[in-house]
Amino acid sequence: MYKRNICILALAATCAFTACKKDEGCKLDTECPDGQICRNMKCEAAPSADTPKADADAPKADADEGDKNADAKAENPTGTRELGLTAFEENKTVKLEDLGLDIDYVLKETLMLNDGKKLEIGPGVTIDMQSSNAGFEVHSDAALIVNGTADKPVVFKSTIGSTWSGLVFNSKNKDNALNYLQILNADGEERVMRLDQDARLAMDHVTIDGSANDGIHVSADAKLTMFTNNTIKDC
Repeated sequence: MYKRNICILALAATCAFTACKKDEGCKLDTECPDGQICRNMKCEAAPSADTPKADADAPKADADEGDKNADAKAENPTGTRELGLTAFEENKTVKLEDLGLDIDYVLKETLMLNDGKKLEIGPGVTIDMQSSNAGFEVHSDAALIVNGTADKPVVFKSTIGSTWSGLVFNSKNKDNALNYLQILNADGEERVMRLDQDARLAMDHVTIDGSANDGIHVSADAKLTMFTNNTIKDC
């Protein structure tokens, strides 16, 4: 009888200890029943060998990319950007780069550059002039610099079926330069391009095509500091 009581007490103590371990959770797979593994201190069914291993980083990367695309679309739904004087609110020099679109930028009014402002346009940029008043005027010590290339010329044109006002230079800034630029269907006031007073401008590989008025008007004191490989036609 005495021995039986000892066995019962020993069995009770073993059960109590096991229950305690179970409450604390598992630490090793060997503490779990067959077919289960220890994960996060809990016994769970072991995954099948055919189940592909999840890539924890993939969903996050996709989510991050989705957020970036959503932000870009919200900021600029069509990709094309509107050009205006607000671009110069923080910096006097603004650089336009090729956005990889048929139309990279649109201009709906005359963009007047003055007070030392400088606009630099990189290779491959296409600007759509969306009104008869759209165009560029460069005054005082401001500068317009077009840096097209043979493979990626810069294009100024209108796609709305009307002409636009062209370009006016009234700045003697030595940086004024047009390189590999196509000026299409501009009309302006009796000319596509006008150099006033003592304006300075270098032109290389510029095409002026399609106008009911003159191609270029140069005043007596203005000067084309370089004029090479340019084409003026249908003006």
